[in-house]
Amino acid sequence: MKKTIDIDIIKSKYVKKSPFKFIIYVLEDSTNIIIENVQKGKSIITDAHHIQNIIRLSDIKTNWIKSFDDSFIKFHNDTIYYFMPLFSEDVRFATLTSIINGTMLPNFKIVRKTHPELGLQVAVIDNSSEDYESTYNYLFKIIKEFETDNFKLRFKDSIKNEINKIYDENFIPIKEIEITYTVPILKLYMILSPMFSSQRYDFNNTLIVMRYKNKFYRFPYGNVNNGDWLCFGRENTELKKQSISIANFCYYQIITTIFNGDYSPLIKFNNKIQTTLDIDWINNKISKNDFELSYVDVLYYLSNCKKIEDINFQLFLLSPNVPKEILENIREEYVENC
Repeated sequence: MKKTIDIDIIKSKYVKKSPFKFIIYVLEDSTNIIIENVQKGKSIITDAHHIQNIIRLSDIKTNWIKSFDDSFIKFHNDTIYYFMPLFSEDVRFATLTSIINGTMLPNFKIVRKTHPELGLQVAVIDNSSEDYESTYNYLFKIIKEFETDNFKLRFKDSIKNEINKIYDENFIPIKEIEITYTVPILKLYMILSPMFSSQRYDFNNTLIVMRYKNKFYRFPYGNVNNGDWLCFGRENTELKKQSISIANFCYYQIITTIFNGDYSPLIKFNNKIQTTLDIDWINNKISKNDFELSYVDVLYYLSNCKKIEDINFQLFLLSPNVPKEILENIREEYVENC
């Protein structure tokens, strides 16, 4: 599978419709600053040392203010929060990678036993259970390495600490599942409070959601808690500071993250059900709004969605964490434009 990354082309903005009275431009490789009076169409040049003689800032708190391109902005003392889309399309098809562990794993029975070499208690799969359908042998029976144009599953050695690995009956660590898959990501929004250093971009994020029409859904591919806060995985590709928008930067960081099962994926699934990798069986269930299928089967289904019309949106979970004033504004605007 080839892994490609789409980014937005920077578009021109008509600042006369700005909700702000002034726009401040900081010039690269210079201490000079341009202050533009948007309403009067006039600008002055100053520098970082003298700006306080022109503009005095005090601690302020605001509600969310509508800005450009479906964005909102809020001030809280010395912090600026942005609610912003990361791209302009209704959907993108991105190639992601997940290590299927933790809450992403089939929910098989385990017991604690003393490892003969470590001398410590470790997790061992329990295939002796009377409930065969809850055992590793049953839940993993059909899972195999294979590859399509949009989905690649392979087994690999676990990189966890020895004490945190899961072992078979002979105390051999079971393999981890790694899946690389191309799936739809609905229009992504985040709440960000950016920070900058001389070496790299950085930011605080407090929300990530997906939008389609006037509804916001939870991000379904992992690394997100119940507050819809995104935790980047152990590995992602860092970007050094360069001329790239914060939206493109965040999107790039997200899709190069290695997702894992530290947090339960925020989508409908049931890991007590045997993984089938049978797309006809999966499509039949989902077409009936029956979401009793494993997380791996959910990923396989989404990798087979070639366009937005192929997606059953009932599979996704609505987010309860979008700020109320933003939600109301977007719903009103959506109704007006319909």
